[in-house]
Amino acid sequence: MLDDTQKEDEQNDPASLGYGHGSLDSERYAWLVKELDKGQAEGKLMIISAHIPIGVEPEGSMMGWDLTAAVTEFQLLAKLHTYPNLILWIAGHRHVNAITALTSPDSSRPELGFWQVETASLRDFPQQFRTFEIVMNSDKTISVFTTDVDTAVKAGSPAATSRTYAVAAEELFNNPISYLPTGVYNAELVKQSGYFFAFFFAVIYNDNHFLLFFFITLNLIKPFQLLAPGPNPLEKRDIFFCRILP
Repeated sequence: MLDDTQKEDEQNDPASLGYGHGSLDSERYAWLVKELDKGQAEGKLMIISAHIPIGVEPEGSMMGWDLTAAVTEFQLLAKLHTYPNLILWIAGHRHVNAITALTSPDSSRPELGFWQVETASLRDFPQQFRTFEIVMNSDKTISVFTTDVDTAVKAGSPAATSRTYAVAAEELFNNPISYLPTGVYNAELVKQSGYFFAFFFAVIYNDNHFLLFFFITLNLIKPFQLLAPGPNPLEKRDIFFCRILP
């Protein structure tokens, strides 16, 4: 779990973009690299849970990375792309359900790419949380099934009151919802691996912006069982693709 938000002194820096941007100081960056090095050496699949997404906002964006941060967004991404065992960066912040492929900068090593999954706030309509299921396929690819889940809302309950607030906020502020009409982004994310992974580990992260649950499974299955009928994309070895699920 990584805190990639600005510290108070950074928010007050006149040269910064102000409150609400991504940032890492040298201390947090050193801790992250140490953890990634350890996980890679131990053959573990790695997931980074952070508040602010990376690689999705233009430079200088009010929702992006602080330009005065000790570690730039470019430096962070370059370092992350050296870890083949890193499979996911999960984030909130932008209040959207979105998936981004952060592909390897080296086309000959697709396993250096990883996926980023963003999840909206439970305060925002349509008030969904997200599940992840991670599966190792017998051909050494890794599938990540990510699903938005609607909560059960009983009439007269606090959840029902919360739903009315979410609908009202949507109408008042005219918030754009991606992937209409549902706001859902369900997908199977596939990543090439060059290694046998003996362990899985994951994080359960809950803050006032989003809630994520992880269900981790290790299944050895037939190589192409999880894919749609037709020409098989796994026949190409530069594997890094997303299949949208209903």
